[in-house]
Amino acid sequence: MNRVQAVLLAIGLGVAPAAAFDPANGQWGKTEPTDVRVMTWNVADGICSSNFKNSNFNNWGAIVRTIAAIKPDVIIFQETADNSGNGTGSGMDSVAVLTTTFELLIGGGPDPFRPGDTVSQYIQAYDPDLDYPYIFIGGSAGDGFNRNAILSRFPFADINGDGKSTYITMPTIRFQDGPYPAGDGGIRGFVHAEIDLPDDVYAGDMVIGNSHLKCCGSQSDRNQRLVAAQNIAYYIYYMYAGAGTGTPDPTPTMFPNPPVTNILDENTVVIWGGDINEDELTNGRRGPVAWMTEGPSAGGNNGTDRDNSDSAHDDARCPFTNNRATFGSGSTKLDYLMWWDSVADVRNQFIFRSDTIPSGLYPPEILGFLSNRPELLTGIASDHRPVVVDYILPLVSIGEPPAVFDITAPAPGAQAADPASVAVTWTAADDAETYDVVIATDADLLDTVVTVGELAGTSYDVPAGTLAFCTTYYVGVTAVNDAGETMAANQPVAFTTRALADLTGPALDGVPDGVVSVADLNFYLGLWLDTDPAADLTGPALDGIPDGVVSVVDLNFFIAEWLSSPSTCP
Repeated sequence: MNRVQAVLLAIGLGVAPAAAFDPANGQWGKTEPTDVRVMTWNVADGICSSNFKNSNFNNWGAIVRTIAAIKPDVIIFQETADNSGNGTGSGMDSVAVLTTTFELLIGGGPDPFRPGDTVSQYIQAYDPDLDYPYIFIGGSAGDGFNRNAILSRFPFADINGDGKSTYITMPTIRFQDGPYPAGDGGIRGFVHAEIDLPDDVYAGDMVIGNSHLKCCGSQSDRNQRLVAAQNIAYYIYYMYAGAGTGTPDPTPTMFPNPPVTNILDENTVVIWGGDINEDELTNGRRGPVAWMTEGPSAGGNNGTDRDNSDSAHDDARCPFTNNRATFGSGSTKLDYLMWWDSVADVRNQFIFRSDTIPSGLYPPEILGFLSNRPELLTGIASDHRPVVVDYILPLVSIGEPPAVFDITAPAPGAQAADPASVAVTWTAADDAETYDVVIATDADLLDTVVTVGELAGTSYDVPAGTLAFCTTYYVGVTAVNDAGETMAANQPVAFTTRALADLTGPALDGVPDGVVSVADLNFYLGLWLDTDPAADLTGPALDGIPDGVVSVVDLNFFIAEWLSSPSTCP
């Protein structure tokens, strides 16, 4: 396991298998564990304190199972806190009450809002390792009944120098600046948070923004949406990117208090989105999404990205129908994610819609819903569907894999090796941290007899009794560091152990020559007659395990081996 994998495990992100996102084969996870999965979802009042939290048949249970199945790293919610809208209570939850409600959504427990009830439908009931310890709730909603919320697996932390990490809205733009009007983030504000990504893995951090723009189709509604989007675009570009000047709020027009001291670095991304309440494809104008990503015009150097280019927005589709709809039964897209694409790339993007998933391909977390009707899940959860994007963010450089090296012993093709004293040695590989050694009976190094890892040096002595007599073995050595692995350039190296009866060559010098002959018999007889400890080959059980006594048993054992040995080992 390399350093990046260890850090991911430590923070609970795990190490995903390759190609973990493959809906056509029922796989809904991330392709790479270092990708950051962000989800936006208007939950249509389903997350509120008065909801029934122990039902497998309602919107609460459906929301829980959806989150457990998709496993986002960061979630932005719209339309939470409205008990009246959900039909289970009255009024809007306070920030404190809604925070407790989210904690119940994640970890369950006794329900203080429904005395006597215990929450049985919660995220960790379906995935115990999925946690969102960082919760931020938007302040008093301009509409009087909805709140926006952010859940994160990563901590909130100040990254622009103002001493704050979470914001219930953006500062008011006090006067018009060119094509950008004065104003704020709209009826429900622009809830956003600065997120500290693990420094051992990611080269930068992240800002996440959440917006729920004015609904409906009157000209006033459309005007409100557009002005709010223009203000959000201005805020992101001028405050977090400095509008290309290197200085936050360079004009100035926003006068944040406390003041912001720095723009974001080149490896930190801004991702924002929510329920925009307008389909940019069919609205007949340069609408909110165009303004928030492109600024006053498409192309050129007046976009909202850190590098002055246009930012990007998702084109998420249902994996099975290619439908882009996030609302209703047609093709209307109201929910978007947007980002600085000079910093972040996209690996996967999709709309999660359970009614389109073929049988057998459902995530296991949603099986059993509504008496095993998982296809109804997202329709019961909300009238909006989740939009999910897996972002590829800049990672910490961990250098290059180890340099090329060679195995130096055993010598390639070596014969008559003593199985009790085989040593594997190799040249040092530049930048290697450890080495792994494998000895196998096949050239593909699959049928292993020795597997040892994390060796610090450049040699390994094979324990006596591990290798058999008269057998061909193959050696492989791998150099390892955080950046990867390098196999020895000359592996596999083959060598053959001697026959038990091969003790010497014609010179009777005690050096096996790879041939079993009368010289070996004579040599052994000399050892045996001298009661040399080297003549101790076995005990009374004739099991080849020396017993510390040189006796006729050893003589009989050797003669039997000598008679049965091939003249040469393979």
